[in-house]
Parts: sequence; C-alpha cells; structure tokens
Amino acid sequence: MIFAGYQSPGIYTLTFNDSSVLKLTNEHPIYVKNKGWSSINPEVTWETHHLIVNKLEVADKIVKVNGTVVLMNISYKEYPEGIQTYNLKTILHHHNYYADGVLVHNKCPPNC
Repeated sequence: MIFAGYQSPGIYTLTFNDSSVLKLTNEHPIYVKNKGWSSINPEVTWETHHLIVNKLEVADKIVKVNGTVVLMNISYKEYPEGIQTYNLKTILHHHNYYADGVLVHNKCPPNC
C-alpha cells in the first residue's frame, strides 16, 4: 500500500446510531446502502479526484463490515493551522477498504 498525505483545513466527524464515529475529509467517499458511493461534498470529490459520487446525508444507511448503521450527525472541526490527513493510494486490485469498520473508497480514479 502507498500512503499519500496532505494538510486539511478541518475534519468532519460522522456519528452513527450504534454510537460509533468516523472522522474524514469532506471529499472522502463512503458506501451508502441503496445509494452508492457518497461524500459530504460531491463537487469537491469530483474536482479533486474525478469521482462521481452522491451527497452524504443524515439518515443514510452506511455499510459497515458487520451490517449497516444509520448516519445520525455530521459535525465539523476547523484546524486553522491545518491537520495532516492520509489516504491509501494503492490497494492491490481494489479501490475500497474498511476504515474503523466503515466501507470507504480510496479516492483513486479507476485508472490510477
């Protein structure tokens, strides 16, 4: 696996009905049941990674390793100095993985 890092101005926290949380940037796609890949800001996902995704919304059913959970809340914390984030750029034969139990996309277009 190859990791890529960059400074993000802030981090979103997704809170689910089982009390679990996932922290991510606004363009990071996660898999939603009956909706497909979705991110907090689909326009930024397209601009930065050339991936077409849906808009992630409260009440979406999120796919986890052991079933689904309901997205209850999306919150944001700004880091004026920036915060280091990482992405798995190369995953052998796949573009997805489980992050804290949630099915996520590595934001790498099909031809990378």
